[in-house]
Amino acid sequence: MKLTSINSLFWVVVAASAVISEADFIHWIDWTHCDHGGNTQGVAVTCTGTITTNSKIISVTYNNPGGFAGFVEGSNPGSTDYFLSRDGSKDPATSPFTSAEVDNIPHGDIIKLRYAGMQSLTFSEPVRDLFFAVVSLNGNGYGFDQDFDILSFGDGSNKLGGYWGTGTMSKTLTGNEYQLIGTGEPHGTIVFRDSFTTLSWRSMSNENWNGFTVGVLNSEEEYQQDQGNARGDPHFKTWSGEKYDFHGVCDLVLLDNAKALEGLGIKVHIRTTRTRMWSFISTSSVQIGDDTLEVMGGKGGSFYWVNKMAGKESITSGETIAKLAGQFPVIFHQINDNSRKFEVKLDNMEKKKIVFKTWNAMVSVSFGGFESEEMESSIGLMGSLGGIKMARDGVTAIDDINEFGQEWQVLATEPKLFHNEEGPQPPSKCEIPTSSSMRRRLGQAGISKDDAETACARVDAADFDLCVFDVMATNDKDAAGAY
Repeated sequence: MKLTSINSLFWVVVAASAVISEADFIHWIDWTHCDHGGNTQGVAVTCTGTITTNSKIISVTYNNPGGFAGFVEGSNPGSTDYFLSRDGSKDPATSPFTSAEVDNIPHGDIIKLRYAGMQSLTFSEPVRDLFFAVVSLNGNGYGFDQDFDILSFGDGSNKLGGYWGTGTMSKTLTGNEYQLIGTGEPHGTIVFRDSFTTLSWRSMSNENWNGFTVGVLNSEEEYQQDQGNARGDPHFKTWSGEKYDFHGVCDLVLLDNAKALEGLGIKVHIRTTRTRMWSFISTSSVQIGDDTLEVMGGKGGSFYWVNKMAGKESITSGETIAKLAGQFPVIFHQINDNSRKFEVKLDNMEKKKIVFKTWNAMVSVSFGGFESEEMESSIGLMGSLGGIKMARDGVTAIDDINEFGQEWQVLATEPKLFHNEEGPQPPSKCEIPTSSSMRRRLGQAGISKDDAETACARVDAADFDLCVFDVMATNDKDAAGAY
């Protein structure tokens, strides 16, 4: 979602405490080949394509033993784009294919179906959160072998109708089949939440034609590498993928899960520090069992502590500097003069980990490889697995970001994971810059939006706007290195 002005960038990222609640950029498939042109019932067809994510190329194969109506390769000159809205527009704000989870409309490639019967998609590696866009599911339905959520459809009220008109979609469970049922001329998007390599479904009846395409946010491997994080100025990505900012200056509970790691428990705290009119994460600490690791940004002097004891100032990249709870190695990596990384490896497969990364004075924390069952009881600024920003009582949902951030200030009764005290401590509350002071600071940015975008050019699409904001807010092109 590219922003067009300093003011729009500010008001998306800053609303008192700079809340972000943005959709995701979906990598839609590029269908490249089908072994015949369609319109022959009973003649099996195989189509192939690729999904290119931020770091993966996933091969996709579509098989339909009963035949199909054909396919459209959107990049071909003169091809019809069936993902246009009914009025001929392709506006993400009104498209039946976009939602709180889908930022961008499919680009035009589509498989066209005509005949009742089974079919399948096979992926070269596991995918999670598969987005499935549907065109003109009138007088028909799909019966899937996996559960799904309906994200959007064009009924002419909140969303425009699709290319062929307006309609609605609903879900019905019949036996073991999850059925997507259309009324009218429905166009829209559904999502499959689980991880898989094969999806099978049944076209429930013959029809002139209806169509679909698919896309993903990440592969399963990419998803596992970053299930949530806190970084920069400071930006948070919850377990459910929601993004928001909280600029309060204090010590904060990012994660607390007493049941994780077979009862050893995991606690992660962050410390935010004010710089001019902004704050950033300057230090973070994790506790597993009775052991702690603390990581600080900056150059010179001590930059990590184990059990509140300063670590060595000279370390070899790749060195194991500690074992938390006697079993979880902490591996140090010197990325460059400005950046260090500390990996806390939590399984033998090296997938489950907590990663601390520094860029100059900034510290980021990311989580990867955790099974959902293990993190069900997690509390803190990472939110719940269900996407709720939960209060300490475990019952109350908090929508106001400032209130939510203040709720998770480290209390006087909680363990102190840092080697020293710094900044506001209870009973003092977190210091939160006013929206007017933050707006004034952004307006005084010495770096233009174009220059900030150039500095952030290599950054993943999902983090691009955050990077641009940080570069402008800190007046430092090097801030892009935090990404």
